[in-house]
Amino acid sequence: MTDLDSNNGFKTLVSQNDDDVEPARKKASSLLLYKAAIASLAILAAVLLIVDILLVIHYIKGGNTHRSIDDTESIKKELIKLEQSYKFAVRNLSDAEKKLESEMRRQTQSNWELDHHKRRTKDYEVQLDTILKNVSSLKLHLAHTENGCRHCPVGWILLNSMCYYFALSPLDGKKSWRHARHFCQIHGGDLITIDSIEEEIATMNYLRNRTGPSMNFYNFWIGLYFSKEGLWRWGDGRDLIEGYWADGESSDEVQEDCAALYSTENFFRAWISIHCTNVAKWICEQDPSPNHLRQYS
Repeated sequence: MTDLDSNNGFKTLVSQNDDDVEPARKKASSLLLYKAAIASLAILAAVLLIVDILLVIHYIKGGNTHRSIDDTESIKKELIKLEQSYKFAVRNLSDAEKKLESEMRRQTQSNWELDHHKRRTKDYEVQLDTILKNVSSLKLHLAHTENGCRHCPVGWILLNSMCYYFALSPLDGKKSWRHARHFCQIHGGDLITIDSIEEEIATMNYLRNRTGPSMNFYNFWIGLYFSKEGLWRWGDGRDLIEGYWADGESSDEVQEDCAALYSTENFFRAWISIHCTNVAKWICEQDPSPNHLRQYS
């Protein structure tokens, strides 16, 4: 499945929730009609009651004793009709109130369902964002792996035209500076020599992108040690020209100390000096070679 298919698949899944909202809108319209019907019935019942009362008052105040019996019977029939109409209106009003109460309950459930779909849509959006980030990370890792397989030993990566080994795996454990350097040498390299700002930035960015919060406290040996001549010197014999020390870590009075770096946001202050016999993670470096592909195939 391509990235485009994956993204469209999730977007289609998210958009399906829009169809779930339509029943709630229809129920809301039905609820408005019920409210209008109840209001109309209530007005009709009130009018009938007022007419009934006015007729009774009229005939009581009239005091006309000459009205015929037929007129009296006609009035009685009209009153009975009005009373029946009133009872009918009251009954319809009661039925409408019950229907309104039922619709209110259904509307409440529809609101709950709508809220559920909204939360589900947000969950899908979060999942989609996570998947897209993972895909981007895998693409970057795949590019490093493919280039590394062409030019670097298995387990090493290609950065800035050099092969590097980052001892990130728990199986690597921790080693002293001397043992870490021996590990690098038996694999054809040496502890990393950081002799440019570009290499410092690339190394720190890789560490920050590949280590979680639990590894932020780990130190990584680099190929720098404090020589007997009182100078910081790389493993290949060159003296240090520019360092990226943390505050208070670049003293020239240290004895038997070696340099390490740690994952920090400010890569200009990422180096520390610790005793060479202490244990830490490490970073190896070596020149790329096309022979590595044949050697490990």
